[in-house]
Amino acid sequence: MNKSLLILLFILQSFSSYSVFSDDITAEHVLLAVDAIRAPGENFAFNLDVEQQDSEDNRAVSFIVNVKDQNKSLVTYTAPDSSKGKKILMVGENLWIYIPGTRMPIRISAQQKVSSGVSNADVARVVYNLDYKADKLIKEVIDKQTNYHVSLSAKTEGAAYQRIELWTSSDDYRPLKADFYTKAGQKLKTILYKDYQSVLGKQRPMLLEVFDDLNKEQKVLMRYSNMQIADTPESYFQKSYLPQLP
Repeated sequence: MNKSLLILLFILQSFSSYSVFSDDITAEHVLLAVDAIRAPGENFAFNLDVEQQDSEDNRAVSFIVNVKDQNKSLVTYTAPDSSKGKKILMVGENLWIYIPGTRMPIRISAQQKVSSGVSNADVARVVYNLDYKADKLIKEVIDKQTNYHVSLSAKTEGAAYQRIELWTSSDDYRPLKADFYTKAGQKLKTILYKDYQSVLGKQRPMLLEVFDDLNKEQKVLMRYSNMQIADTPESYFQKSYLPQLP
């Protein structure tokens, strides 16, 4: 076998496991498909339990999340008792927190944490396309399975992360794993999407495992339940109305 043929075979073998995707499927197409799996529509609601696992104790926080027009979210704390009634409102890029007994909501950032490795944006925002654009799509073979790898970059100043590297199944676009990065390029965490269940006509991940790169001993579980289509009144998403909500 001549030298030129050997080089050609090496190149073909390399591209079979890691290659730029070149058919009709685009990075944006995969991103929107992932968001359609994670969000059942424009207006919906769900329960979310966030459990921080470490060597000392398993601290847990529970929420009810109401989403309207996909870009508005009302997060209501239901547990623990010390946090019950607190509310986070996210409208576009803007976030506020209301604490019962105070007069006015306080402005907060999407990057602030509700638990180790879990930010306000992770709780309030289900879809990625509002804050991130899909820059590049490649196809990878991992453990003999073909996956799509999509690179996302922040398109808003208020985005919680500068960059997200997202892996999905090539068969049905189910998200499998995502890595999240700061503006300085530091990896903050990895999320694994698990426990797929048939919910509202589609297989959706009802468990997210969050691994904090800044505190590698900690792992957080985000459990979703009671996902339903719900048209929450528009008034609920006015920050001046938060003190009047139950």
